[in-house]
Amino acid sequence: MNERLLSKFVDPALSGLTRQLLRGGLRSFTKQIKKPTGILVALVMLAMIVGGVVPSVVASLYAGDQMRSAVIDLPTVAPVIFTLIGLLAIATQSGIALLELKPPELQFVLAGPFTANHILSYRLITFFLAWFLMCLFGSVMAMPYLPQWWSGFLSMYLFGIFVISLIVIRTLTNPFLTPFRSVLLQSSIGLCLIVFVGMAIPPFVEGTIGWSAQSFLLAMMDSGFGTWLTLPMQPFANLINPGHAVDFFVSLAICMALIGAALWGCYRVNDGFAELAVAGIAKRQQRIQRLRDGDISRTKWFASKSHRSLPRLPFLAGAGPVAWLQLTGFWRRNGRIASLAVLVSITVATVCLVFFSEQMMLLRERQGSASVPIAMGISCYVAFLTTSLSPSGFSAPVRSLLMFKTFAVRPFPLAVGMLAGGFVPLLVLRLCFFAPATLVSSRWIGQDLVILLLGISADLAFVSSIGLLGAGTNLRPIPDGTPDILQGGRAMLFMMLASLGLLPTVMFAGLCGLIAGFWTDFNVTISLLATAVSAFVCQVLVWWITGTLFDRRELEI
Repeated sequence: MNERLLSKFVDPALSGLTRQLLRGGLRSFTKQIKKPTGILVALVMLAMIVGGVVPSVVASLYAGDQMRSAVIDLPTVAPVIFTLIGLLAIATQSGIALLELKPPELQFVLAGPFTANHILSYRLITFFLAWFLMCLFGSVMAMPYLPQWWSGFLSMYLFGIFVISLIVIRTLTNPFLTPFRSVLLQSSIGLCLIVFVGMAIPPFVEGTIGWSAQSFLLAMMDSGFGTWLTLPMQPFANLINPGHAVDFFVSLAICMALIGAALWGCYRVNDGFAELAVAGIAKRQQRIQRLRDGDISRTKWFASKSHRSLPRLPFLAGAGPVAWLQLTGFWRRNGRIASLAVLVSITVATVCLVFFSEQMMLLRERQGSASVPIAMGISCYVAFLTTSLSPSGFSAPVRSLLMFKTFAVRPFPLAVGMLAGGFVPLLVLRLCFFAPATLVSSRWIGQDLVILLLGISADLAFVSSIGLLGAGTNLRPIPDGTPDILQGGRAMLFMMLASLGLLPTVMFAGLCGLIAGFWTDFNVTISLLATAVSAFVCQVLVWWITGTLFDRRELEI
């Protein structure tokens, strides 16, 4: 009876496919690491893993109590964190990507006599196995903040199963909903997320709660709306801190009941899984091609298809036409999302200035000196992600660089013009973060402008380093060819090498800033200004090297 019931949900052939895929992945990995580039990528990934695990283990053994109380009390705020993760996962429709099958899997699944429940069980089992390894690694990383390692692992694993099941339910219900109802449901989930976070903003701005991440998260949970919203996640959070055995097993039973209900819902609405998987494969191929072309848009509304051109630029020894080509390509691909970012920045600044002037004054008194540096730091992080997802200039696919080999432009102007496609979007992004931050800043406007200039010089140096790496090697942020097990590692290797290329600029600019500080009795504004200007000057040499490397290099397609 049990075997007959199990055969309705799990097919032995699909279980064998799971084992074969695991073996195939291991064989592919061992084949790749026999090559020099594969060995380098494997060493980089191993160093990252060891660098994250070893400090956590050492800290948990020798400084666990201090770290657990110094940064954040994880068992206390776990319901809020779990709720935020669940809402974000559902609101962003990540289930569409979860249900995608690789082409070999899709051919095998569609060719066999498998039911919809068999296919869904296969997909869920593969995710649960992958989530098991991720939770194992994540729980080791979080050891300094967990009372017990095994309880944290159990809580994370069961929570992940529950959220994955909810995501699958949301995705499988799409065929049953009209477009209007689907948009209405997504808007409702997004509105819940905004209200959930917004409940903690007024007391945080007024200063009634402490200026810490834990205080902000607790304020979200203490609100009436947050109390009800975090209620389903409370049993999973209770597993982190195992107290009495009865309470622990009661929470475990509730978690298993919630997971069982969610899995029942997955099989209840399971219809048309194969059609969703086929559509997901097509969308995935289109998304990869857009990323290779430099289009970071994820939706049709943001994807600009305009064929209008920008105004012509001066010739500038050939740098103008090259920059015009780069900027026009960016505007046609991502013009709408760039315009939306500027509109949001202006709207936020205007609304805060008109309707929240008192709160802005209070925030200026408390954290005014740190507003612009924080905004510039966030801008650097977003710029790093944007650059890794939107290759441009010399980091574009090699086929798109053949045209520039035929241009009658000297190497140096060509290198300068190729920077425009990557630098101008980062400049717009930094200005979008800078505008609202100046309303809260208590510094003199000249000091804020110097900090902005330092951030712009960092963007220019990073884009120049990426251009140097793309002009001299075949490495790309989004590699060409069929995706394999080390594709993500290659992207990380590219960004790591580009970051290492910043070291000469950082050392030279830092030395100039230090010398300027000695001369001016360590005036911070003068030191930052000298650092920014010296970073700009250093890029001239980088551009000359980049243009020379590209001019002398034979492109391999």
